[in-house]
Amino acid sequence: MESARWFRGPAAFFAGFAWPVTDKVTLKAEYSSDAYTQEVAAGHFEHRSPFNLALDYQIKPTVQLTAYAQHGDEIGILASLTSNPKHSPGGATRDPAPMPVLPRAKAQVAPAGWSEIPSLRSALITALTPVLRQDGIQLIRLSLTDTIAIATVENHRYQSQPQAIGHVARLLSNVLPASVDTIAVVPMVKGIAGSQVIFPRDALETHEATATGASDMRAATIVTDAAAVDHRAAAAEGVFPQFSWSFGPDVSASLFDPDNPVALSLGAKLTAEWVPARGVYVTGTLRQNIVDNYTSTPRYSDSIITHVRSDSTFYDRADGPVLQDLTANYRFRPGTNLYGRFSAGYLERMYGGLSAELLWKPVDSKFGLGFEVSAVRQRSFDGLGFAPLTVTTAGVGAPRSYDTITGHLSGYYAFDDGLHAQVDVGRYLAKDWGMSVQLNREFNNGWKVGAYATLTDISFDDFGEGSFDKGIVMEIPTSWSIGRPSRVNRSVVIRPLLRDGGAKLDLSDRLYDLVRDTHVPQLEAQWGRFWR
Repeated sequence: MESARWFRGPAAFFAGFAWPVTDKVTLKAEYSSDAYTQEVAAGHFEHRSPFNLALDYQIKPTVQLTAYAQHGDEIGILASLTSNPKHSPGGATRDPAPMPVLPRAKAQVAPAGWSEIPSLRSALITALTPVLRQDGIQLIRLSLTDTIAIATVENHRYQSQPQAIGHVARLLSNVLPASVDTIAVVPMVKGIAGSQVIFPRDALETHEATATGASDMRAATIVTDAAAVDHRAAAAEGVFPQFSWSFGPDVSASLFDPDNPVALSLGAKLTAEWVPARGVYVTGTLRQNIVDNYTSTPRYSDSIITHVRSDSTFYDRADGPVLQDLTANYRFRPGTNLYGRFSAGYLERMYGGLSAELLWKPVDSKFGLGFEVSAVRQRSFDGLGFAPLTVTTAGVGAPRSYDTITGHLSGYYAFDDGLHAQVDVGRYLAKDWGMSVQLNREFNNGWKVGAYATLTDISFDDFGEGSFDKGIVMEIPTSWSIGRPSRVNRSVVIRPLLRDGGAKLDLSDRLYDLVRDTHVPQLEAQWGRFWR
């Protein structure tokens, strides 16, 4: 744009003011010279006056009530709820108090070879399992020698893995015989054992109550890859099969549709997970819409390339319960620094098929490299098959079939200060080739905020409005909002418009996000919670 055109063209007067009548009451007024020609022509409102008035009442710092009059045509009342991510609405997280370390008495003597006595090993597992479960931690396996104990566990409660590891270590100190002088904890996430955290028992007994206890404990701790851990060790009873489910309200949103800028749907969601064996997960989600503000006629996509995403409004309006996903996953360790995944089924709301992933990620490295390939077919609007309908301006037509192979080579890097970068290069759902770049900032309270952009070999003109795919991503930890420890997060993606270019498969629990939680960079970032 030429600088000679800056600040040129027709102009008109506008003004506004705000008068704080009291600490809680503010009066606002404005004059606008905008005639709102397009909005009036579209029938959104009648423009009878250029003056607008509002009265704000601050009920509390996070709640505001507003009465307003606009355009001489509309009056209303508005309630606004605000929140600062730095401050949890539930206050400080109320973590359950951990069990204290039990120092060994000098007179304690364990019989030589005790770890080979089946009844003693079984008694230790029996004692540990219910206490850990009460703390939201599942004991998977316990490997024992006379001097070393290795506990493989899965943390279902704490956002911070070091906090869960600290709880496990203290519980072990209460039940292990005195001859055990080395304790190792193997944190497992969704069937994947990412690291082995090893520390001398003396360090637990020495640093628990000191002012520099967390840093001293980290200095005494060694973190290694968990691929070589003996997973044939004694298994805790009743670990597999596992079954869990949840049921509750669900809100979904569709933004920036010109005909309905904020489309909201309130429904009920049932989620279930069955784990028949280590690394094998079968998950499914069923959703029933209850009420929404959708327009009566879904917006037809004008995309001139294959409609791989832009018909999403027709998926949102399906009648009856919708099976959003139903997937069988197998996660495993092919070798040191390597992680693998196979998935099959209804992989996401719009696609089903087969997917495989391989990740290389050293336990002490900030860098990771992954490869994913998927063979998928587009699902029907009602979620009951693989044949969506042809959608035109004339209405909904005959079933159509679309399948493709998509995949990416991905690079990951964890910078300092909570910055994480991801670069994906490969083939997208519309069979276009290109690259995505995403940068996220993670905060100590669990919030994540980031942005991404994707450029492919589809031209800006063929892509349509928006020119290329981009958006803002947020992840909000449930523990922040409810004030209790939880590993559940709520993810939100805000994009200006959902088009077909640069569209990726929407898979959950990709390997890097599972693995890095137990690796050195992330453990060190959260190590201050070891004694919490």
